[in-house]
Amino acid sequence: MWWEIDGYKLLTGNSYLFTGASIANKPKELHNIPSPFVSLKVKGGAFSPEFNYYVSYLENDLTDQDVIHFKNWNPVISDLTPAKQYLGQSPLQACRMLLGRYKDADLTQGFMFKNQGPGGLLTGDKDSLLQEEQAIALQDRFRQQHTGTHKANDIIITPSKLTWTAIGLSPVDLNIIDGKKEIVNELCNAYNYPSELLGGDKKYNNFEQARRSALTDAVIPLVEARKATLNKFLAPKFGQDIRIEFDYTIFHELQDDLEKQAKIANDSREILTIDERRAIIGYDNLDQGEKKNVITSMGLQTLDDITSDQGVIDENLLNE
Repeated sequence: MWWEIDGYKLLTGNSYLFTGASIANKPKELHNIPSPFVSLKVKGGAFSPEFNYYVSYLENDLTDQDVIHFKNWNPVISDLTPAKQYLGQSPLQACRMLLGRYKDADLTQGFMFKNQGPGGLLTGDKDSLLQEEQAIALQDRFRQQHTGTHKANDIIITPSKLTWTAIGLSPVDLNIIDGKKEIVNELCNAYNYPSELLGGDKKYNNFEQARRSALTDAVIPLVEARKATLNKFLAPKFGQDIRIEFDYTIFHELQDDLEKQAKIANDSREILTIDERRAIIGYDNLDQGEKKNVITSMGLQTLDDITSDQGVIDENLLNE
């Protein structure tokens, strides 16, 4: 379900989660609705809009009480219908010209590999004209003596006066391959994803750093945006103090960051409380029952105990 929710949002700018099936007013099941099948209907004013969702394969519309709408920010609102103003924008929409360039480059490269013509013309001067039979024999002899894997870039020595005219360029000569890498880099920038993981130019010292960048710049922000929407629209449906969280400690690429956070928390023992240090490394506050099992150093005092031990100065003693 998360693959579909995040995937449709990344590709189309919108994704929809159906929460209508319920038991005792609590959601029983969650279903993704493919965003290409959904049309948005808007009623009401700009400050209190009401949404209905028309799904092409359903008979009746769905209300905003039954659907959670995940979307990207859409800065384009001019010349749009009210419904489109509430839809998210796909990153691919901003890259449509970029994708067209990549398609053209890919097709050109494929056609050149499939339908390669001659690389050029080998001609002589006017005094050394060849008959058709002589030209064919010369071409066959050239193939036998100078073509093949072990004869690549070999030197040809001939007493004849010949001229070479290039008439075809390879994909490398046309910079098609380098151009495709550049397009991939630009496309990855639209998603904050390191192009190194998709064969782009190398900018990181190692593959591990690129994977860490993918998590911190692309994956975690996507999940955090999804979490915020779920906590706003889904968690309250259960009528309890419930909050949805995701655990990022499962990624070994982030372990170095966790070690740094743990060191900061440990070095802050004299200025931060236990709960404040736990918050640094992503733990919740301790409840009253859990505090009795926490081990702490002896000899430490609170600021309140220190200030209370100083007492109050008797001004009468100063006058004596």
